[in-house]
Amino acid sequence: MGKIKIFIAAAEASPLAKVGGLADVIGSLPKTLSKLGVQITILLPKYKTIDEKKFKLIKTKETVKVAFGGNTETLPLWRTTLPDSKVPIILFEHKSWISRGGIYATPSAEPSGHESELQRFGVFSSAIAEYASKNGDSSTILHCNDWHVALAIPIMRGLLRNKKVHALITIHNLAYQGIYSEKIALKILGKDIFSIIPKQAKNKGNINLFASGILASNWTSTVSPTYREEILKPENGAGLDWALRAKKNKFVGILNGIDYKSWPPQKRFKTEKAFLCGMVSRIAEQKGFDILLPAMLDVLNKDKRIKFTILGVGEPLYVAKLKKYTKQFAGRVTFINRFDEAAAQKIYANSDAFLIPSRFEPSGLGQMISMRYGTLPIARATGGLKDTINNLEDGFLFGPYSRQALADCILRAAKLFFNNPKKWNAMRKNAARKDFSWKKSALEYKKLFSEILQHKN
Repeated sequence: MGKIKIFIAAAEASPLAKVGGLADVIGSLPKTLSKLGVQITILLPKYKTIDEKKFKLIKTKETVKVAFGGNTETLPLWRTTLPDSKVPIILFEHKSWISRGGIYATPSAEPSGHESELQRFGVFSSAIAEYASKNGDSSTILHCNDWHVALAIPIMRGLLRNKKVHALITIHNLAYQGIYSEKIALKILGKDIFSIIPKQAKNKGNINLFASGILASNWTSTVSPTYREEILKPENGAGLDWALRAKKNKFVGILNGIDYKSWPPQKRFKTEKAFLCGMVSRIAEQKGFDILLPAMLDVLNKDKRIKFTILGVGEPLYVAKLKKYTKQFAGRVTFINRFDEAAAQKIYANSDAFLIPSRFEPSGLGQMISMRYGTLPIARATGGLKDTINNLEDGFLFGPYSRQALADCILRAAKLFFNNPKKWNAMRKNAARKDFSWKKSALEYKKLFSEILQHKN
């Protein structure tokens, strides 16, 4: 196979612009792919929140002109490189729609359905399609990640009629799809873009941006083998299982990895004899807080040796309850209601167990990070958690999504911690020995890229 040229497009890339795990993937996978000989460039919005000086952004004389909303929009291009690498990043500026405010319309990063997000990611997707078409050839793959940039693929295929550049779309979280009313979409996108959205992606007066990208792509991937199997089923497919089954023979699950340089070895400072359960997460129902909060009550009332430290921001209802717990169980529940990398690292490294009771979890990075430090995950057997944790060997898994199943699992782990330290330490060593670097997964991506390039559009 000859050269492989990748334009990888996303709404986030760590450390420049980060809200969640998507940023960690886009900020680390390209480094390993580059070392494997893949020519890769990151395409990113130039948000107002990106520190130009810190990340050494340079404004170029290049621009991209796109037809959008019935007008011609001009987007200046900025350049930099991904820190600790030679991977180039191209940032697209649009003062009215991209380069103002935060990354998303809501602090929780959940799609709000607000027109501003369709404007922002619509014009960004148009610019991605234009840039990839002009700078790509038959050895090029446009790799789009999640719903924010999915529209770039049908625009490239339909509006620009580019059949040379191949397209891959990766699902990081199928729950968020970019659904807008056809009326709003037509007004914002304009009739030319609206007309090339696949008919199957229009339903009951709405358009679905994620569906449009999946249907127009050559291949689809997601971030773990188990999550792939789960979302092919109607009960887990978030309304898009039909689209994924249509692409089943060109749909693969590749497990995420982590950049170990971002998580250097830490000396454990834990001295107390309590069993400390840590958690670093968005405070959201998907992450299991609807069962975690009542399960915490059961555990705290049953065993006074168990403590909890939770870090994150998110849904006000759960945040309020966690704050209440810190008063009700003073000294046993700690809640850090902010994003704090330094505090997160201490939680990963110094907890005895790390909680991931997710309703669903496409890949999960928290368990990989915690196991790097020998902190044993307590997790629900779903998605990437099931692919990375071996029950009673390097962590603890529970099945039913319920308060009781989670509480029982925490209590079982605590019992082992207190009564069988030899077994506990053996499990810690097993966890710390596991390799979740990008080496294996990057090779799988490179193999997938080669397969995509060998097939005609």
